Amino acid sequence: MNSLSKGQNGFKDDLEAVVYVMIYFLQGDLPWKKNVPVLKQNIESHLEVQEAIQQRDPDTLCCDLDPEFNSILTYLQGFGNPKKRPDYKYIKQ
Repeated sequence: MNSLSKGQNGFKDDLEAVVYVMIYFLQGDLPWKKNVPVLKQNIESHLEVQEAIQQRDPDTLCCDLDPEFNSILTYLQGFGNPKKRPDYKYIKQ
């Protein structure tokens, strides 16, 4: 989610986004999904959403899901180098 903080996007960002989509499909909601007019380029709304996403916690987001979701999300959030590829074998397990 480096794109929201104007950071450099890397391989892990795409995977992290896919995990959020899967969580959304399974739970029907994400904490930062609000009725905010994001598409209207309202800076205050962007900041609210960005703050909510930065406070994402795998334990909270994945509490009702299989433990693999928590493991993958924790791994991806802790992954530092945007140019380095994540360990896909680890994620695949």
